[in-house]
Amino acid sequence: MRVWGTIILVGMALLGCDKFRGTPPPSEGGGFTLEDLSGRLLISRAGKGGDLGIFSLSLPDAELTLECDFYGSDEISPSGNGDVVVLSSDRSGDFGIYLCDGELIYDAPGEDGDASLSPSGNYVVFITREMDEGGDVAIYDRLSRSLYVLYDDDTARDPWFRDDGEILVVRDGDVYVLLVDSLRYDKVVEAEGSISYPRLSPDGRTLAYAVDSDTPRVLLATYPDMRDTRVLWRGDGPVLGLAWSPDGRFLAVGGGDGITVMDTSGFTLKILEGERVEVGSWIP
Repeated sequence: MRVWGTIILVGMALLGCDKFRGTPPPSEGGGFTLEDLSGRLLISRAGKGGDLGIFSLSLPDAELTLECDFYGSDEISPSGNGDVVVLSSDRSGDFGIYLCDGELIYDAPGEDGDASLSPSGNYVVFITREMDEGGDVAIYDRLSRSLYVLYDDDTARDPWFRDDGEILVVRDGDVYVLLVDSLRYDKVVEAEGSISYPRLSPDGRTLAYAVDSDTPRVLLATYPDMRDTRVLWRGDGPVLGLAWSPDGRFLAVGGGDGITVMDTSGFTLKILEGERVEVGSWIP
């Protein structure tokens, strides 16, 4: 097992923040309104200067608060638990894994990305495509400041911590569960297109994931048997992140036309309509 522990501190600056734009559509025979939502959505969006930043969107008042900015970045993928925010960004020229306070966790020649913070905040999982010229699944231990490469797979992407010992990850277009202690992969979903953003509901009984095809869509499936799979939502553009609400009642979908929040019946509500928004985590 290879171990790294290099930490580099970088400076941070402030980025302008716009107000909430867009209003939810009227309810037609049921559904929900903004007042039914609670918690905070961790998102990536452009500020007043056009540079990407990490914002928290509080609900139901829909107020935006800047968490951190990354001038010159073209892509930011946020993940957090309310106390710690982690992200992947090309701020340094190559993709690096940062904490929102400016701490650079890992930066190597090549492309690193798809960072996910564990629920405890002690670990960060991400993909690096520099080591062995493949796609390694790596975990950074924030307590010991060490980096551990778990698995070498040039097709791996979109890792996501379910808990500190279990990670969902996409391999060869299929969804797998990676058990950290045993380093065992178990296949969960067979490919039916390009799968991304596998996310388990808080109760662990429903798996949501996006499929990028001629018509991008979000699917729900019972977990772990996957016997009941259905299309929840179809969109006009690529999905940019999925996040379950803390109570498991709602699912937020990021995209090029803002955030679509939906319940499990498929009723939808739009937030920040007209903006390109990447959804990271939905925190209490």
